[in-house]
Amino acid sequence: MLGRLILVSNRLPVTVRRGRDGVPALIRSSGGMVAALGPVHEAGDGIWLGNIGDRLDADVEATLEANRYVRVPVSSSENSAYYLGYSNSAIWPLFHYLPERVRFSRS
Repeated sequence: MLGRLILVSNRLPVTVRRGRDGVPALIRSSGGMVAALGPVHEAGDGIWLGNIGDRLDADVEATLEANRYVRVPVSSSENSAYYLGYSNSAIWPLFHYLPERVRFSRS
């Protein structure tokens, strides 16, 4: 038997849209990781941690919580430095066997 799965990613695998009634709905994002791990998350009882953007209303937070998503607040400067910088410039190329594309920066 497997234990509780905890997924951690830069972004949560959903975006929030409000219907005409104002009720928030979660729309599954596209991408390979979401396609692979989304069904695993939905079938289990684990949680998925990640950023989803700016501050959210209490009803959106409740919708995320009900679907076992935990928002980790990340500032735009942190996102730029980590995701757009280190992650995409160093980590992604290394783990996709493209060392010639790796770019490191002291910052």
